[in-house]
Amino acid sequence: LAYGLIVLTHSVTGLLFSPFLGLYIVFLLVRRSFPCAVGLPVRRLAREALSPALAITLGLGLSAIFWLPLVLERVYIVQEQWFRGQYNYLLQFVYPHQFLSPFWGFGHAVEGPEDGMSLQIGALPIILGLLAAARALRGDIARRDLVGFLAITTVLIVFLMTPAARPLWQLAPLGGLVQFPWRMLALTALTTAALAGAAVAEKGEERFSAWACALGLLATLAGFPYTQPELTPITPRDESPLAILDFERRYPDMIGSTAWAQPPHDSPLVAQYESGGPLHKAIILSGEGTVEPIRHGGASEEVLVRAATEVRLQFLTYWYPGWRATVDGQPVEIGPEGPHGLITLNVPPGEHRVAIRFGDTPARSLAAAVSGLSRLTFLALGTRDIRRR
Repeated sequence: LAYGLIVLTHSVTGLLFSPFLGLYIVFLLVRRSFPCAVGLPVRRLAREALSPALAITLGLGLSAIFWLPLVLERVYIVQEQWFRGQYNYLLQFVYPHQFLSPFWGFGHAVEGPEDGMSLQIGALPIILGLLAAARALRGDIARRDLVGFLAITTVLIVFLMTPAARPLWQLAPLGGLVQFPWRMLALTALTTAALAGAAVAEKGEERFSAWACALGLLATLAGFPYTQPELTPITPRDESPLAILDFERRYPDMIGSTAWAQPPHDSPLVAQYESGGPLHKAIILSGEGTVEPIRHGGASEEVLVRAATEVRLQFLTYWYPGWRATVDGQPVEIGPEGPHGLITLNVPPGEHRVAIRFGDTPARSLAAAVSGLSRLTFLALGTRDIRRR
């Protein structure tokens, strides 16, 4: 369940966390099997690996409603938009001094070391991690192998965030999807937290000493200044659709596009949004007639068409698999047209109610079925466990 929720929460975090989780599972299997004879039966090792393999499979099944359409339908979007401009991962490495810098800001990451946001791990977590490693080497700490795994993993993660790791990122087939190598700080937050606990835990006891509690209080107080929020004035425009227009004007390289469209430089909808009046999201390309808006929704649109002749009607909405149209409630054929790949259809003469609505595709229906079945499986396993207890 936790793994599935990580994927649903943030796809790139799930992508980064999965290799770490895989290494951790391999580490646990090796540690559990190591005391046995060298010729460990393959059948026993397979039994040991079955439980985590099923857990990961079930987690992927629970989150399939999100990631499966992403994989199957990614050909329908311009994927280069993920790697260019500020999304170019080769421009977003962390410089070594930034891991210890106390700087804290509310800006964004830029090329070079002058980032407007903090990219620090922090001095105290690093010191506690070194202390845990030192205690493990002296044999003063339980589960020394686990501490060693966490320490080595932390060093590897830190290295991968620095410019020295550029050749490795260029070899990784999915490296560009990460966009910002500093996103791996999320993994160091996990590993350094575990190392900090190991540094202060008493050997063979599930408790902490008084000095460890004092150190924990010090860590809390040291981090307190970073909890202070930045009070940014909010205007009514910031809470309206106009804020999206402002963002796209400020960052044109972040505008997404479908595989049938060229990124637009302007739109007749801009003036409509600026005026604050009702949106007219359908126009007549050819033929004689008029169009009146009836209803505007986030995933649907309905207009009234009065056509003296057959007209070619175009909605100012990107065509994408899943969009469907009806004329007086009857399905009609639609498709992308023009340089921006907008939804276009034919409407016969007369007065008609024309509607479009965004729905499912076979890939999305399959993903929903997989997630639904996984959910039932998860509930069944949970119910069985409760009954056993």
